[in-house]
Amino acid sequence: MAYVGSYSTQLFTVAAASASPSLPLGYQADDVVLMCITQDGGGTAISTTSTGWNTIGTQAASGGSRQVWAYKVMTASSDTDPTFAGANDTWEFFKVIVRGSDT
Repeated sequence: MAYVGSYSTQLFTVAAASASPSLPLGYQADDVVLMCITQDGGGTAISTTSTGWNTIGTQAASGGSRQVWAYKVMTASSDTDPTFAGANDTWEFFKVIVRGSDT
């Protein structure tokens, strides 16, 4: 049965066109790391070219912000922090480790 191993948040208060959130501590191989990514400006779709990261669903700006979920099935207990690109604005990340899921 899948369960939340841990969660954390990270805020980037200086406007930037990209951000590299740190991966949550304690993940291991076969864990799924989920990130809810929110950008205040919402003028540009949020994307990534980081290996193994995928976004879920479609994005639309709403109320002057944009939000998307991204995920990766971790292949080891250490990996490079991903980079996400979007509008030149502030970023917020809510990060969750899901352990025991059917990958």
